[in-house]
Amino acid sequence: MNSCVIYDLLQNSFSEYVHSDIYPSALLYSVDQISRTLNRWLLLYEQNEAIACVQWEASDGVYTFSHMAVHPSHRRLGAGGRLVRMVEEKARSQGAILGLIAVRMSLYQNVSFVESLGYEYDSVFDEAGIYGLFKKVLEE
Repeated sequence: MNSCVIYDLLQNSFSEYVHSDIYPSALLYSVDQISRTLNRWLLLYEQNEAIACVQWEASDGVYTFSHMAVHPSHRRLGAGGRLVRMVEEKARSQGAILGLIAVRMSLYQNVSFVESLGYEYDSVFDEAGIYGLFKKVLEE
């Protein structure tokens, strides 16, 4: 896996937010930071081209994922859902059954996306109330 590919995907996927009031933390990652956590990233390829990535981890029966990026030319074509299913399969193989994801509540399309994959709103995630915590229990 190549950290430069992940970096490029993050930059291309989140660049639309650079001049908005929503500045994604994913844009703060450097190639070096990504390379140090490379084992926690998944890439989705289509015809030998990396089209999406996500950072994930599993511990003590719980898995989380963040910084999911789908290249703009591949959005709304199922890549995000496939990527989340990859995370769920990897998490299940490591004994994790509870998934948690924090979603910026003002990004309604992201809220709808995780809900469409079976994640349910649980609680406010941060003190400012910007993020909501969504959870899903994986079926065996």
